[in-house]
Amino acid sequence: SAQYLRLVLYLGSADLQLREMADATGKSPSDAETWLLVLGWVAPFGAVAAPLVGLLQDWAGFAVAMMVVQLVGIGHAAMSLVPALEAQPLTFALYTSQQEALFGVVLAALLSGLGSARFGVGTGVVFICGAICSAIITPITEAIVESGTFFV
Repeated sequence: SAQYLRLVLYLGSADLQLREMADATGKSPSDAETWLLVLGWVAPFGAVAAPLVGLLQDWAGFAVAMMVVQLVGIGHAAMSLVPALEAQPLTFALYTSQQEALFGVVLAALLSGLGSARFGVGTGVVFICGAICSAIITPITEAIVESGTFFV
């Protein structure tokens, strides 16, 4: 859930972060809007990550697949700290790849661990946790924005 919360925070605040980066580096707000459009174009390509990590999970096991997902997440977090608009396409690619791969690994682990008879309940619990993360993201983002600090 912490990974998902971080991913939702990133997506929910991408517009604000890009505008802050543009402002801090002397670029225009339209530059930030352009990069936000790039995020929209890059996001669907993350779907490629789910079957790839699924193949990795079949070949090397859940632990290795989850480690790879975590490493991609660390790469995304590190790139998020780079305050340059030009670095954001890689940040976007890492973001969307981790999001799709995380769902793939978690759902495959649920099916493997719970079996098909309880998979629906397990998936429901995972999605409820995701919904809770999504519901609390607005107050968290608002609190960060009100504090006036740059955030990732």
